[in-house]
Order: sequence, then C-alpha cells, then structure tokens
Amino acid sequence: MLRKLITPPVLRSIDYEEAPPWPLYVGLSLAGLLILTLYLNTLSLPFFQDDVIHLRWLSYHSVIDPWLTAENLPNYRPFGEFLLKLWSVILGHNVPSILRLQNILTHLLNTWLIAVLVLRLDHTRRRYTVAGIAAVLFAAFPFAYQAVIWINVFFYPLGLLLLILCVLSYQQARTGGKRLWLWVAWGLCFLAPAEIEWGLMSGALLFGLEFLWKWQKRSSRPWLPGPGIGLCVNLLFLSIYLAVPKFDYLAEKKIGFESILQNSTYYLQGLIYPTAPLAVPLSYQFGLNDLNAIRLVALVTLTVVVTVLVVRRRALLMLACLGWFFLLIIPTWFTVGFDYVINSPRILYPAAVGIVMLWAAFLVETIKAGRWQKGRLAIMLGLLGLLLAQNTSVVLTEIQLYHLAEEPVHTLARAAAHSPDQDEALLFVNLPAWLAPRHHAYILGNHGVQFIAGYAGIKDVIFAYNGFDRPAEAVGFTNLANETPYYYGIFGRKVAWEQLNALLSQSGEVYLTRYESERIQLLPAGRVTNVAVGELTAHVGSQLELGSTEVLTDRDTISVKLNWRIKQLVDQDLSVFVHLYGADGQLVTQSDGYPLLGMAPFGNYQPGQTLQDRHTLAWPPAAQAGTYRVGVGVYDRGSGQRLTTLDAHANRLPDDTVLITTIHR
Repeated sequence: MLRKLITPPVLRSIDYEEAPPWPLYVGLSLAGLLILTLYLNTLSLPFFQDDVIHLRWLSYHSVIDPWLTAENLPNYRPFGEFLLKLWSVILGHNVPSILRLQNILTHLLNTWLIAVLVLRLDHTRRRYTVAGIAAVLFAAFPFAYQAVIWINVFFYPLGLLLLILCVLSYQQARTGGKRLWLWVAWGLCFLAPAEIEWGLMSGALLFGLEFLWKWQKRSSRPWLPGPGIGLCVNLLFLSIYLAVPKFDYLAEKKIGFESILQNSTYYLQGLIYPTAPLAVPLSYQFGLNDLNAIRLVALVTLTVVVTVLVVRRRALLMLACLGWFFLLIIPTWFTVGFDYVINSPRILYPAAVGIVMLWAAFLVETIKAGRWQKGRLAIMLGLLGLLLAQNTSVVLTEIQLYHLAEEPVHTLARAAAHSPDQDEALLFVNLPAWLAPRHHAYILGNHGVQFIAGYAGIKDVIFAYNGFDRPAEAVGFTNLANETPYYYGIFGRKVAWEQLNALLSQSGEVYLTRYESERIQLLPAGRVTNVAVGELTAHVGSQLELGSTEVLTDRDTISVKLNWRIKQLVDQDLSVFVHLYGADGQLVTQSDGYPLLGMAPFGNYQPGQTLQDRHTLAWPPAAQAGTYRVGVGVYDRGSGQRLTTLDAHANRLPDDTVLITTIHR
C-alpha cells in the first residue's frame, strides 16, 4: 500500500514542436560570458557584512555542530554553515576567494538550470529562444549582485540551486515514474530550507507543478501525495528550525500593514525591472512619490505584458512564472520590515527565476511570425541590448563600490597581523560601514554595499582573517569626513575631540581612513603612547623638538615617520608640512595638517608629551627618475608663517625646513 502510494504516476507524453536549438546555445554562452565578466574580478574582495560572524562562530564548533545548534547566530542555516566549516577544514584557514568562487559558479549553474526549467515548462517551438533569453537576463539580473558577491553561508545561490534541482527532480520522477527521483526531490525539500528559509516554498512549488500539468492535460488530476510529502518534509524542518536555539533578531520587529504595502511595491519594481527606471523621471519631473511612481509604471507594464501573453495563448507559462515569483517573495513579504527590504536587493534573487522567464516569454512573443516580423525583431534585439547594458552598468557600479572599500579592509587585516605588540590596542578611525552610489536607475532601494554588520565588531573582522583576537576599536570622527562622488557611512561609535583624545592616549598604533573619488585608503597615522623621541634632529620654534625620522619609499608611495616632543605649551594653531622637492628644488607633492593625519593638534598636549606622526605621500604619475628630497617643518595656520627651525647644533635652517632624506628614484 505504502509502495503504491509513493509510486508516482507517469505524466502523459507531450509533443514538442520541432525547433532549431541554436538560440539556447547562444544564450547559454552569452550568459556564461556575462557572469564571468561581471563577477570574476570580485575574487579579490575580502570578507564583509556578517561573513565574519559566521567564521568566528564556526571557529569553536565542529563540522556537525551547525546541524545541532545555532545559538548566538541570527538564523538556523545548517547546510551552509556545514559547508563553510568543511571548506575551513579542507583549506586549513578561511579563503574568501575560494568561497566566493563557489557562489559565482553556483550562480552560473543556476543560470543554465533556469534554461532547463524553461524547456520543461514550454513545449512550443519558441522554447529554445525563451530559454536562451531567460538565461541571459538572469545572468545580468541587476538585483543579484549582493546575492552572488556576499559569501555568508552561500545562502542565495546555493538555496536557489537546491530549489531548482528539487523541481527538476520531481518533474523527472513524474515523467519516468521513478521513485528514486521522488526521494531526491523530497530530500531537497529538507536541504533547501536548511540552506535558507525560503526553501520552505519547495513543497508549494511541487503543488504548483501538479496543477500546471493538470491544466496542460498531462494528468487527469493533480497527484497530491508527492507535493504533500514534500510539504510535510518542509514542516518537519520548520519544527526543527523553531526548536533549535538561535538569536532571533527579527522577534521584536513588528510588521505593520503599511510596511507590507511598501514591500509589495518594492517587489513590483523587481517584477517590472526592465521598465522600472521610468519611475525615476515620473517622480522627479511630475512630483509623484517613489512608491506611486513604481505602481503607475507597474500598472501599465503588466497590462501590456499580460495582454500580449494571453492573446498569444501563453497564459499557462505566464501563470507558472508569476506563481514562482509570488511563492518566493512570500517568506519576506510578511516577515521583514521595509527598511530591511530596501537594503536587501538579494531577496529578489530566488523570485528572479519567474521574473526572467516571464520577460523572456514576452520578448519572444513580440517577434512571433507575422507582419513586420523583421522590424519587430530588430526593435526587440535593440531593446534587449539596451536592457543588458543598463543591467550590467548597475552591477558594475555596485562592484566598483565593493572594490573601493577592498583596500582598507585588507590593510586592517595586515596591520592587526603584523603589529609588533599583539597586546596593544589598535585604533581605527572612519572605517567604511557602507557605500552607496549617488544616482541609481531604480527609484526604490538604497542600492548600497555594506561591509561590517551592525551586530559585528572590528575584532570579528580581525579574527576572520588572522584566526586570533587582539585589542582593537573602531570609531567615527566626522570632523575629518569629506565630500565624495558616492555616499558613505562610518563604522563605529561617533566621537568628538574630547573622546578622540582619550582614545588616542589609550591606544597604540592609530589608523585613519581617507576617502577619495576613486580610492579609499586606510593610512597609518602614528601614535601618542610609548613614543621614544630618539636622536634630536631639529628645534622647531621654542615649543617643539623633532627627534628621529624615518622615510621608506616604494613604487607608489613615500612613507614618512616623524617623532616629536613638546617642550613648551603650544598656544598657536600649528600644522606640520612634509614636502617632496625635485632636483630643481620645486615642490612635487606634499602632506600638510595636524599630527596623526589631523587627529592630534600639538595644542592638545602638555610639555613632555611625545608623538609619532606619520605621513603617506603618493608619487605623482608624472614623477620622473631622479633625485628628490623630503623636507619637514611647522607653520602657523592662521598667519602661514613658518616657525623658526634650527638644526641640532642651533644653526638656522634655510626656509625653516628640515631636509630629512634624499631619495633616488
């Protein structure tokens, strides 16, 4: 009886119309090329967001533990945690490039499997073209960048892979009547939610398949045991999920009706993403608010798309696409607030399967044989090219933001690893918490990239790279913030001068983040504790002494280290200058400001205080080979007058400048 119950009845065979498969091969090839072009250069990116939380948690848990507990984690996602730990065991340490490569390759596999899914759902002669276009659209889907690049526990790409495999396995079971494929599908009904919560929709997708086959007349009635058991497996995992200890960060967040409406509008933007950019001029030029602008564009767009597909007798395929879309947005539609949604474009990744299939079917129907077919084909290809160009531009803009913050994160990890005194606290000032473009094609969403989650700390970042803890703190000092072509947020608690002075007196090496239009650098600023002034180099005015100095140079930069001692109370607003002079004595480049890159004015300290002041100068691109000299001095910021500067033998120096070294480039 049981054996009969779980033996799937065979679907009626269906006649597939003859069609050349070359559009499929072209689409798959182009999709693969797009993915590699867009994402392969992200392998150099560091860990970010809450990657570091998972890595720390796994460091004191075994390979089996993720299946048993999620205590101190925000979610119970055992399959991904298990794989992440397995990679750590195999590699011996955490390697972001390898882990991110898995995400990229999984995204590529998902792209190809979406084409397979189309071929299983569509039996018309246009199926190869629809499948090829769907693959290309998914490869460049503009809201996928976060899902692909962010490692986490491989959650979105791997979760979608398991979901698609579940559907294809079930279809294979019903086509051939094989119980083995049925067991595979049911097993994936457990693994998919074990990767990410929306995997619980796997059973519902199987129900959807049964009704689709009924409407296609491939079965006389839906066979309910298959999806019913799949749903029971989903519920089994859900009961385990609810029982396992974890930190539920959404428990206290109440979702109101207004938030649900706002969420629905964001999902509408994803559904109509090819035309959604039209909402921007509607809002800015006609005064519509962003939500209503999207709703208006969605109304017009969906009216056209639905009408074309219904008239062309593609209603079943359209319903399958919309069904996938709605089922995969339900888990976040009613459970998370709008603020979470607009910061999480990745939530559209699983729903994108239905989105791209819908648009691929629509585009293909616009070029169906008939009057002016060649003209319609030319227009469709042109619009498709524009859409892909716009989508890739969005993804590349976001990836560029990731690369902007790549350098300071790598510098931070190296600084923590190579600092000579591992018990000494490091201080990092103005690290990037997030970056966002100033302009974006889609009106809803913050479209930014986050680097350190709010519930993570700087020590977690250090541990993720180096495998050990060390004292460190990250703060924000907005007095040194500057305008950039992008928006940025500063990580850490915000401090004013008084709090910063206290932190400097308790820290060892200090680092400051400098934001530039095309680069973000984490620069060594120096320190104000345990500084040995060294051999006297110069007397600067009556208030300061310049002790030992050090200059290091490489192909790109000149690093200058100056040790100062305050002899008398400084009652002037003094600034240090570090100049690079060419062989002809002309100024080549310079670094001016308070000591420690602007964070430690001399006037903040008492006589006897020593400071180590570090400056980093970039070689100008036009700098030629030759001899250069580095000069140092101090001037009054109000008058511009340089302080009288004497060498160690009390001889006044020309231009009140100490020439501390000569560089041969």
